[in-house]
Amino acid sequence: MPTAKPVPGKMLLSPTDHTLIMIDFQSQMAFATKSIDPVMLRNNAALVANAARIFNVSVIPTTVAEKTFSGPMVLAGLWTSVCIVGPALSALDQGFEVYVIADACGDVSDEAHDRAIERVVQAGARPMTSVQYLLELQRDWARTETYDAVTGLAKTFGGAYGLGIIYAKTMLGPHASEAGKAA
Repeated sequence: MPTAKPVPGKMLLSPTDHTLIMIDFQSQMAFATKSIDPVMLRNNAALVANAARIFNVSVIPTTVAEKTFSGPMVLAGLWTSVCIVGPALSALDQGFEVYVIADACGDVSDEAHDRAIERVVQAGARPMTSVQYLLELQRDWARTETYDAVTGLAKTFGGAYGLGIIYAKTMLGPHASEAGKAA
């Protein structure tokens, strides 16, 4: 029987092992996006971009995925059926490990977004959410060097999760922390 150890799993992303590619986040593209509320999309994209900044992740903001790099890639972009499917399928075909932040993508309809996500997942991409991306990089609340930045980002763009942090700090006091000790 295996013994559980407090070490990160090999399948988790770390700040140094991947490149975040944010494709086609142009405001005029958001007007036709119907699969997600434009404000929620903007907040999720901001959460992802700021998470990458906090953890010094390599980022490629682009209208076309034109740069070369190595290692796993994490994709977010408008529109899912065009800006995500093409790069994701091409990268998978070349042997890359691909993650797609599904709630930081949008398309002209729910159907278009859902079919695009299903297509890349069936091909081998791993779906995740914007908050999941942030917390996977944080991993452990005992990682104090990024604690304040991460909880601040979650409070700003993390929706109900951020409201939960605000509530906990209000109810438990300013020194309450997820790490079990003052942050």
